[in-house]
Amino acid sequence: MPVTTPEIKWRSVEKLGATVVLVWDSYDEAQAYSKNRGEEEGRAFIPPFDHPDVIIGQGTVGMEIVRHMPNHITCNFCTCGWRWAHSGIAAYVKRVAPKVCCCLLSIQFNLTFYFQMDYHT
Repeated sequence: MPVTTPEIKWRSVEKLGATVVLVWDSYDEAQAYSKNRGEEEGRAFIPPFDHPDVIIGQGTVGMEIVRHMPNHITCNFCTCGWRWAHSGIAAYVKRVAPKVCCCLLSIQFNLTFYFQMDYHT
């Protein structure tokens, strides 16, 4: 993880049993380090957010939202530091409830992104 990763995040990952290595300032540099180290040690690199299987897993959050609020959702707000988690949530919500507006609120950049997804089957 980049050295700029909040302590609460990397401590939580450690609690799950992972060995956390803080390197470089940016995610891209830390990811390159991780891939290289994985190759050297014969380990698989599992992307933390932009792999289809991970995005599908994030979609289960959208499934829970729709399951608990059927026919009552007009807008889904997702607060997260990165847009990738939102992509899985929004993909599911828009698939089963295409009229729902999906918005990503990014505290990290103090911006609100409007995310409208055309989902064609």
